[in-house]
Amino acid sequence: MKINRLFLSLMLTLTACSQALPAATVTPEATQTPTQSLPTPIVQVTRQPDVNAAVTAFLEAWKEFDHATMYSLISKESQAGISVEDFTKLYSDTENALTLVELNYTTGPGSVQQQMATGTARVNYKSNLFGEFVRDQVFNLVNEDGNWKIKWHDGLVMPEMGGGNRLTIEYSIPERANIYDSTGGELAAPSTVVALGIIPGRINPNTEEAMLTLLSTLTGKPWESIFNAYQGAGADWYIPVGEASEESVRGYEGELEYYPAIVASTFNTRYAYTTRGLYYDQGIAPQVIGYVQAIPSDQIADYKRMGYQGNEMVGVAGLEKSQEKYLAGTHGAMLTLLNPQGQAAARLAQVEVKQAQNITTTIDSDLQIKLQRSFQDFRGAIVVMERDTGRILAMVSNPGYDQNRFMAENPNNNNGVLLNELLGDPDTPLLNRAAQSSYPLGSVFKVITMAAALETGVFNNDSMWDCQLDYREIPGLVLDDWTKAKDYPPSGELNLSGGLIRSCNPWFYHIGVELFRSGYNRAIGDMAAGFGLGSATGIGQIAEDPGNIPYPQDEKEAAQLAIGQGATLVTPLQVARFIAAVGNGGTLYRPTLIESITLPDGTPTYSFQPESMGTLPVTPENLKLIQEAMKGVAYSKKPLGTARSALASSPYALAGKTGTATTSEGAPHSWFGGYTNEAQGGKPNIAVAVIVENGGEGSEVGAPFFKRVVALYFSNGQSAGDLLPWEDRVYRLADNTATPTVTPSPTPTREP
Repeated sequence: MKINRLFLSLMLTLTACSQALPAATVTPEATQTPTQSLPTPIVQVTRQPDVNAAVTAFLEAWKEFDHATMYSLISKESQAGISVEDFTKLYSDTENALTLVELNYTTGPGSVQQQMATGTARVNYKSNLFGEFVRDQVFNLVNEDGNWKIKWHDGLVMPEMGGGNRLTIEYSIPERANIYDSTGGELAAPSTVVALGIIPGRINPNTEEAMLTLLSTLTGKPWESIFNAYQGAGADWYIPVGEASEESVRGYEGELEYYPAIVASTFNTRYAYTTRGLYYDQGIAPQVIGYVQAIPSDQIADYKRMGYQGNEMVGVAGLEKSQEKYLAGTHGAMLTLLNPQGQAAARLAQVEVKQAQNITTTIDSDLQIKLQRSFQDFRGAIVVMERDTGRILAMVSNPGYDQNRFMAENPNNNNGVLLNELLGDPDTPLLNRAAQSSYPLGSVFKVITMAAALETGVFNNDSMWDCQLDYREIPGLVLDDWTKAKDYPPSGELNLSGGLIRSCNPWFYHIGVELFRSGYNRAIGDMAAGFGLGSATGIGQIAEDPGNIPYPQDEKEAAQLAIGQGATLVTPLQVARFIAAVGNGGTLYRPTLIESITLPDGTPTYSFQPESMGTLPVTPENLKLIQEAMKGVAYSKKPLGTARSALASSPYALAGKTGTATTSEGAPHSWFGGYTNEAQGGKPNIAVAVIVENGGEGSEVGAPFFKRVVALYFSNGQSAGDLLPWEDRVYRLADNTATPTVTPSPTPTREP
C-alpha cells in the first residue's frame, strides 16, 4: 500500500541519520554547558489524490447529463483525441438511443501505481423503453498537476461501444388516439379541413360583396372583418380568412370556382369542429381539449429520452397534454449496436408497440358549444357539473381559439402570422378562465360566511341586523351596501337567511368584524378551506390555479373577507364544486372531465366512479338553512331575492347566489353560483358557476346566464329559454350592446 511504503521509507531515512552521528560523551561539564541542537530531519510526503473521488465526480456529472463537466474531467491526451462538441454529441446520441432517464452507479476498489491509477464502477442505465442495463466499467486515470484525470475512450459510454461501435434505435409509432365527447362525437381525431384565403389583386369589384358573403357563410366570420383583413394589403399577398369543414366546402365548390380571389387548400388536422355542417373556429372546449404541436427544438432531447423519435406531434395543453401517455401510446423500438462500418453487430433490446388509448370525456358538446356562442364578445367562464357526481358537462372559457393555428401544415398560418396573433392576443384566449384564472368572488362568498357564522355559534338564524345603506362599526371607515349605488331604499331588518337572500353587505360586514372581535379571526378562512377554496380541486386533468384565501389581520380585512373581497381569489371550477356540495348535502366530489379510457377494441382500462374528497364542515341543520336561503335568492318576495327577477319564472327548481365582485379596473365581475333541485326527464341535477369579467351586477348578467344553462340542459339543447339581456335573438349580440373591454386585474396562471 502507498502509506506503508511511505512509512518504511521514512523509518529507513531516520535510521540512516541516527547511525551516521558520532556517539556523544557525557560529562558533568557537558550537562551544564549549552550545546547547539542537531537539526530535525524533514521528510516531504506527497499525498496522492483519491481515485474514487475522480471516478465519482465523472459519474455524478453524467447523472446530471452535464457533459461539459464530464469533458473537463478527462485527460489532456483524451481531449486532444475528441472535441467537446463530438464528446457531447456521442453521449447525447447514446442517451437518446437508450431513452436514458436515469443513471446510477456504485464505485468499486481502485489501485495506484506512481502517476497511474485504476478505478472501477458498476453503472446502472435506466431506460424509458428498454428497462435497465447494468455494466461494469474500468477507468484508467493519469495524474495531471496533482489531480487524477480519466483516460477516456468510447468504451466508457458503454463497454459494447469500444472501438467505434455505436447505438441506433428504430421506432414503431402508434397512431395518436382520439378524444370524444360524452356521446362519442369526435373532439380530436384525424380530419381534413379546408383553409380559405384571399389574393386581393384577383378580387372582382362587381362580385366582391357576394364573395365576402360566401366566405362568411363558410367560416362563420362576419364579412366586415374579412373585408378589413385585406385592406391595404399588396395585390399578390395571401390573406388568410379562416377554415371550413371539407363537407361544407364540397357543397359550395361551384361557387368557389366563380371567385378567382379565393384560395382553398386542404390540410390534415385533429380539429375539424363543425356545427350544423359549418366549421366553428372557436373549437369545442379548446382550453379543455388543448392542442398538439411539433416538439420544440430545445425539448427534443428530453422527449427522445422519454421514448419519442422526435418528429411526433405531442400534447402541449389541456387533455392533449395531461393524457399524453394514453393518447400517444408507447412506441415500439429496437436497440441495435452498429460497427464502425454502420453494419448491425448485435441487437441489444427490443420492445413491442403498445397501442394508444381513446379518451371519452364527460363534455356534452351540444351544451358546450351553445354556451360558448351565448358568450359572444364577453370574457368569462362557465362550469356545469353534475351535482351528485363531479362530472363536468361543460367548461366554457371565452374567448376561445382555433387549435388549427398550431398546425404547421395549415396554409393559413402564413409563416406563423395567425399563430403569433393568437399568442399575442391581450384577451389571452389560450387561458382556461374556468380553472386557471382566479377572481374575487364577491357576494357568492356570503354562503361561506353564513356557514361560519352559524358553526361558531356567535350567530343563529334568528339573529337580526338592520340593513341600511352603509356600515359604520369600524371607527373611521364607512362601507357601502350595494343598494346605495342603485338608489334603492335600505333593506331594513333582516334575519341571517334574509341577509343572504337580499345579499346585504352591512349584515356580512358585521359578521366578519364580530367574529374577528370574538376571537374567531380564522373562522371564515377555515370555513372557506373546508369548502375547498385556497387549494386545487384535484381534477389533475387540466392545469388549475389554487386561488387564495387570506386570514384577516384587522377588522377592515375581516369585513372585506366576509363579502368575498380583499385578497380573496377563487376559480369558477372551485365555486361550481362547493355549490354542488351545498346542493347535494355536503359532499365535495373530485371534478372530472374523463368518463373512460379505452383500448382500440373498446376494452375500458379506466371508467369514472364518483370520488368523495371530503364533506363540508357544516351540520345538516345549518346546511339546510343555507339551502333554503339560496332558494330564496331565486324566489323570495320578502326580502326580495336578488335573482328573483331573472329566475322566478323558470319552470325548474333552482337555488343559488348572485355575486358582484369589485375589481381595480373597469366594471365589477358578474358572478352566479347555483344548482338545480330536481331531476327532470331522468337527467341528473347540476351545479353551475358563471363569471362574466367586468360584466356588472350578478343579478343582471350572471343570473340570466345561469337560467340559460338550465334551460339548455333540461331541454337537451332544444330551448335556450329567454333571450339574454344583450341578445337581439338567440346567440346573436345586439348591435348596440356595449361589451366589456377591460382585462381583469387578477394575474392568471397561463398555460404554455
